[in-house]
Amino acid sequence: MNEATPRDQHAGRDHGSDPHAGHKRHEAGGGHGPPGVQDQHAGHDQHEGHSPEMFKAKFWLSFVLTLPVVFWSAHIQELLGYRAPA
Repeated sequence: MNEATPRDQHAGRDHGSDPHAGHKRHEAGGGHGPPGVQDQHAGHDQHEGHSPEMFKAKFWLSFVLTLPVVFWSAHIQELLGYRAPA
């Protein structure tokens, strides 16, 4: 059982005084990933084809389906001091 730990793997490397020396490229590009990738997503903030009514309907459906799960949850029953019918 002679497995190297992450600390052992980095022991022989010289990191210098700046622990973020390898991350300077983020400052120049302004973000993670190749230059220009963020520009490709420029027009996607409009949610084309999605209406507020669709989101509202999905919210209410999720809310209604969540109520019985919360009502019969053992933790909620204990917290609020009631027993749901079995």
